[in-house]
Amino acid sequence: MSSASAAGPAPRLARPVSSVQIRELLASLDTVIDMQKLTDQTRFLDAGADSLDFFSIIAAIQDACQITIPDNDLVHVGTVQNLVKYLNARLP
Repeated sequence: MSSASAAGPAPRLARPVSSVQIRELLASLDTVIDMQKLTDQTRFLDAGADSLDFFSIIAAIQDACQITIPDNDLVHVGTVQNLVKYLNARLP
């Protein structure tokens, strides 16, 4: 599964990761997320993402951060806020 949208590859994320960086990355992806509904606490699935969109988001995050997010950790990254916390705790 490719994390690149029609506009090109996902941007790299710089540490510390911020919600602004996550939103910019999400806006660059070809997903059905309603960016107007997406707050830091809104679950991606509640903002219109389906499971395929969610996995595209995870793939893009992994590419942008050059990390692997284990399947067991996916339950911890369902919102922008949780994703930011997760990444900042794991990135060097």
